[in-house]
Amino acid sequence: MLLSSVQILTKKSFPIGSVSNYLKFAVNMQRIPKVSFSTTKSVNVVEYLEGVISRPILGTSNDSTVTRNPKEFCATKLDDIWLSKAKQNDFLSYFPGIVDEIAAKAATFSKLDNGNRIRRAMEYIMPGSNRFPGVITVETYKLLTPEHKHTTENLKLAYYLGWILEIVLEAINMSDDVYDECKTRRNRVCWHELPDVGPSAVNDAFMMEAGAYYLLKKYFGKPDCHTRLLEILNETTFLACIGQHVDVISSKDFDKIKIETFDDIVANISVYLASFSSIALGMTLAGYTNLSIMKEAKSILADIGYFYVIQNDFYDSFGDPNVMGKVSSDIGEGRCRWPALLTMQLGTPEQKEVLKVNYGRKDPECVAKVIELYRELNLPRLYDDYCNNLGSRMLGDVDKLQDGDMKKICEKLVESVFYAMYKKYPVFV
Repeated sequence: MLLSSVQILTKKSFPIGSVSNYLKFAVNMQRIPKVSFSTTKSVNVVEYLEGVISRPILGTSNDSTVTRNPKEFCATKLDDIWLSKAKQNDFLSYFPGIVDEIAAKAATFSKLDNGNRIRRAMEYIMPGSNRFPGVITVETYKLLTPEHKHTTENLKLAYYLGWILEIVLEAINMSDDVYDECKTRRNRVCWHELPDVGPSAVNDAFMMEAGAYYLLKKYFGKPDCHTRLLEILNETTFLACIGQHVDVISSKDFDKIKIETFDDIVANISVYLASFSSIALGMTLAGYTNLSIMKEAKSILADIGYFYVIQNDFYDSFGDPNVMGKVSSDIGEGRCRWPALLTMQLGTPEQKEVLKVNYGRKDPECVAKVIELYRELNLPRLYDDYCNNLGSRMLGDVDKLQDGDMKKICEKLVESVFYAMYKKYPVFV
């Protein structure tokens, strides 16, 4: 359950870290232009996605009640898909202003550095992704508000909120890369691998996160949605860190390659990062004072989270590194991943023994033997079956949604997922 505003403002009962960094700024609120947000839509309980359901990891027979073809569901205008280059470019156009503001704030703290370090880090790290979480935030806000609300001022706030989420997520990625000893991300050497960076990348991640909360205070300190935005971002960080911890402690422990481990990792990381956080931020900015209607879409949001993880796991073994932007590492690290999980479920005793002997070893020959084993089990076909089944199931679940706004949001999300499926486009890189 997310912390209530009373807890945040009085008890301060939250993890030390991102929120405490933010509270250092909270005494002297800066004035910003007054923006009015509609709060006419209100619901009852803030339970969000507690108890996210386990989802199938294998394709089964398609639901015969689904009348729409997933492959025909995508918009005829590709620019209208939330994963489109046009949406990404619109979002990216706000990035220079974001960097300038955070660097200018950093410069007020140190004339020696003058904001140069955080500017360099952000300009090296941030632009390379597809920026899907930030775009979802913006597009959710736009979808739920009337056209006359799309003023330059309001849209700037939506885009800035999307970038705040992106910065928070990227700070998590930076720490994750250090922890995992990753060498590349998005076709570039990881930030911590640069000769003059090294372990100080962890401090850079903290600086970026603090910069995100500085922007949150500056631009959202006055609107009445501020505390709820803060709660969502803090919950996202908390869950991502827990999910990363579970992922790490289960690595190279062959006995932990099981569905319970996989569900734990997906529930704590992917459902929030792949859909929930972005939608929750966009809805809050659009005027929702409570988000429990998202519970109606729990099944869809869980499916999107599983798709993100399974797609990422599949491409780690079978994807082109030039497309993925990083060298595969799951096999060598011995992570609880979808291909290994299927091998344990479908493989013969002999195949399972091959996996056990070679999994979690960084020797290229061991990695090659595991990938060969995956091909023996025909994992590429199983992945296609999974995607086709997921598409049918998600369409059926979208058709069952009762809330009109939630249905509009989920249709756009599902449309993007289908685009990623059939265009072989990695959603998060």
